[in-house]
Amino acid sequence: MPERYAIRTWISPGRVDDYLRLHTRTPLELDDDLRALGVLEWRIWRHGDELFHEIVVEDRSRFRAGSATSPVQERWRQTLAGVLALDGRADRLDLVWELT
Repeated sequence: MPERYAIRTWISPGRVDDYLRLHTRTPLELDDDLRALGVLEWRIWRHGDELFHEIVVEDRSRFRAGSATSPVQERWRQTLAGVLALDGRADRLDLVWELT
């Protein structure tokens, strides 16, 4: 059964426009790699410099392990370096309520 979870990340100060530009068209290799790692859905909402990600994967452990060693994911992390506040802040959000 697919796993759905949410995380929160932050855009670096003054870099919102850069972040939005990078996401107008993500690299095809990134899309392909995410799907190969079992990502079924990924949505990102923004409020100011806060980003809220909703991610649906086939297997979260498999996704995390594959993402950590993927050269495609590493290139994307390097692209976002400086644009995202990648200082270890990535809060997992707990589901409180849903209507299904």
